Amino acid sequence: MPTPIKGLIIALTLLALASAAMLPQYWESHHSSSPTELPIVSGTDSQIVPAHFENGTTTFTYTFDAGPAGGIFRVPVQGTPVDGVSVQIPPTAVGQTIRVSIGYSTGSLKLNEGVPSGVVIVMKMTPAVTLQRSIAISISFPPNPHHKLLVGYEIAADGRLRPLDLLSMDMKEGLASFSTFHSLSMTWVYIE
Repeated sequence: MPTPIKGLIIALTLLALASAAMLPQYWESHHSSSPTELPIVSGTDSQIVPAHFENGTTTFTYTFDAGPAGGIFRVPVQGTPVDGVSVQIPPTAVGQTIRVSIGYSTGSLKLNEGVPSGVVIVMKMTPAVTLQRSIAISISFPPNPHHKLLVGYEIAADGRLRPLDLLSMDMKEGLASFSTFHSLSMTWVYIE
């Protein structure tokens, strides 16, 4: 006879599988575009268009070299929007030494849902590489009891937003981490 905990694990697993199976139907019935694009900018009252970032000037504030040993690198406090951002590169993520530059981009993010963070982080790797293992980008933000969660987005060259993989989030402490395999521009949106 299964124990209550085994039964709970089985029930939660079945619920997760059922939810995953229903996600495409739910998305199609509630959204006009694919789940990889964020449909939260209003064009007109009768038209929804994807969220969009109009790029501004990029300023790099911190640069470091990383090799096959990896490491944790933190942007020092300098009075910039990327103060305290950290990048964790696991061992063997890169096969050669690369230069990583962290900075921020000015510009405007158009949304009609959510609260923009007001920060766009730019991470550039030279030479341009696709990493063999994912790296973690950790951010801090001012906790706000009205913000229930946040969603991280990679900003494509054309200004479209695509969700980032979330590694961790603590809304009370104001901390979150995301993963990537390549250079990127990213931001996050608070959900109330």
